[in-house]
Amino acid sequence: MTDEILIRFLKGNANCDEIHLINKWLQDNPQNIDYLKQLHDSLLLIDVWAGKSSQEDQKYINQILKRTIKNKSKRYTLISYLGALSAVAAIIILVILFSVNYNQNTESILLTSQEKYRNEYRNSGTLLLSDGQKIPLDQFENEIILSKDTLWVNHHTYINSESNIRNNLICTQQGSLTKMRLNDGTEIHLNSGSVFEFPQLFTKSERNVFLDGDAYLSVSKQNGNQFVVNTSTKKVQVLGTCFNVRAYSTKKTFSTVLVEGSVAISSDKERTLIKPEQMYVYYKDRKEGEIMNIDPTQYISWKDKEIRFQQQPIKEIIGHIAEFYGYEIDIDNPVLNNYELTGTLSLKSQIHNTLNILFLTLPHSEKLMIKEVENRKLIVK
Repeated sequence: MTDEILIRFLKGNANCDEIHLINKWLQDNPQNIDYLKQLHDSLLLIDVWAGKSSQEDQKYINQILKRTIKNKSKRYTLISYLGALSAVAAIIILVILFSVNYNQNTESILLTSQEKYRNEYRNSGTLLLSDGQKIPLDQFENEIILSKDTLWVNHHTYINSESNIRNNLICTQQGSLTKMRLNDGTEIHLNSGSVFEFPQLFTKSERNVFLDGDAYLSVSKQNGNQFVVNTSTKKVQVLGTCFNVRAYSTKKTFSTVLVEGSVAISSDKERTLIKPEQMYVYYKDRKEGEIMNIDPTQYISWKDKEIRFQQQPIKEIIGHIAEFYGYEIDIDNPVLNNYELTGTLSLKSQIHNTLNILFLTLPHSEKLMIKEVENRKLIVK
């Protein structure tokens, strides 16, 4: 295991294969946890000294990093200068480490569904814990990490006192993205307006979650313990892989995009396997499905708050924007129907700014006007 991979992991930039590799590395040897903690503390030191820019100071930073990894006793002397900052960071990294090194012998638990609350809290920006706690989420971005009976939500810690009774339920707002790390090490990105139900702890035989919305998942592999995404239309079964599931109950289609590994999409009557760089689409009205070869990046870019499009009609792009922000957008300008665009559009701004940036790519964009006619409804003239 290289320090470069571990540093990418600690900074949240590791890819699917690297995350799976680190999970196995941590489970193989308990001493690896100590090493990862030391590396984390070293990165903290570098962050503290980041304001220094001279070559001499950069050499000093590198020396700190080498000494910290090499000698555990010296590390404690060095980080004493960080005081409370290091203590808080250590707590955070312990929560993360527990999430990827959890107890594999957890007994099977029968959990009660939160189905009756899904519609009540839809689009509310709320995390409903199994013990009844209601945690408000940020309007734009959220980060959630789970351990045995604890959740770390946007830098705040919550104790779930009834984690073995029923599932937790998260309902994201329109225009917001949520990143989660479940207790088995699986990473999940939830798109705008999604409903996601999950247990605090998984059973030893199967990992079940429910999705009504759009999610990108990097599933931690565990031999013989499959991960199942249940939806109102289909069921997606995996052992360890990276994929996207789009399963809004209000939409006319269900789809799964596979980035790495393999998945099986099943219902009562059929089971379909897809390969990397393939998408399975199920048309609910016709009750038919098809498999297409695609570029996955166009379908998962939302998790980075972007839309990527390749020769796509601008009307469809505006439709994606409207869905993300939870708006209705009517196009009252026939000229717009004549354009197809290729590129990447950021969704990190307010909807009016996003539309204006999109229209700047068009000729005579100064003649286009965006008018809000009622709450969450726009007309483009």
